[in-house]
Amino acid sequence: MNHNPTNRILAPCAHKQVQRSDSLKLWWSQKRNRWECDDVYFWQDPKTNWSCRSENGTYYYGFRSLQALLKSYMAGKLGEKYGCTGIKNVRANYHFTQQPKTLVCHVTLCCTYLVPPNVTEEFE
Repeated sequence: MNHNPTNRILAPCAHKQVQRSDSLKLWWSQKRNRWECDDVYFWQDPKTNWSCRSENGTYYYGFRSLQALLKSYMAGKLGEKYGCTGIKNVRANYHFTQQPKTLVCHVTLCCTYLVPPNVTEEFE
């Protein structure tokens, strides 16, 4: 039997910070009485709550303002796209510009998360 002792050294966890940006341009649909984009639409219900639904089935509801709904939707979209979901230290900056029939929401998402430690093996 051959016994080769292996020492495993666990490197410390590292913090990694990622910053991603995206914009969403909406236009007002007079016919449907809602804000629309290529793959999502936003509307206000009779109780004055804002909701949205995307073509992929994502549904947000019960927001008191369109701005709050856009913030949540955009942060969720970026978080899923870049792997920042479920991370506690997430910061986002939002910028809104509105013309009479268009609305642009620009978000920059910055999240910090722990990168799992690397395991290195040393053979004696």
